[in-house]
Amino acid sequence: MVGEEYTAEGLAKKILRDDTYLKACGGGYTLSGGEPTLQGEFLLELLRHIRGSHRAVETSGCCPGDLFSAVLEETELILLDLKAVDTDVHRKYTGADNQIILENLERLKSSGRPHIIRIPVIPGVNDTEENYSATAKLLRDDHSLVKVELLPYHKTAGAKYSMLKMSYQPDFDVEQKSCIDREIFLAGGILCTVV
Repeated sequence: MVGEEYTAEGLAKKILRDDTYLKACGGGYTLSGGEPTLQGEFLLELLRHIRGSHRAVETSGCCPGDLFSAVLEETELILLDLKAVDTDVHRKYTGADNQIILENLERLKSSGRPHIIRIPVIPGVNDTEENYSATAKLLRDDHSLVKVELLPYHKTAGAKYSMLKMSYQPDFDVEQKSCIDREIFLAGGILCTVV
């Protein structure tokens, strides 16, 4: 593994070198990861240093509500990964409860902040009519929702595991094709794309 350490101010200076170009073409900065909220103080400080530019954060939403609310105040766009609405399915495949994620989704919806919901579609796990319908129901009347993006499963995770000398043995068939169903969202008036 390689990398460099930066202060938030130092990183802001480095990335702001492209600010004029990005603003001219309608771009901005997306802070992603991993999970950027795991370094919440750094994330907020960096967002403050790049005010005046378009700032987006891609997150799982699995963070304390006060941190999530603070991030909302410092961004122009949120990309929220929503893996599964059913708590048992979420816990089985991620190892964590989704209650805080669903609470943060409600914070996001009531904030008025534009957002995109991203669903990493895993074959035989969350590519079900039940999950799509439950997600569409949660997003009904979400006036700040830009769209839902369905992200079909790909096998690149296996390579990442081997780099860490870990075994990749998912509890689903990696060769199975995911069921991609945009219609459930479109029928509810929700723009839905496949990325």
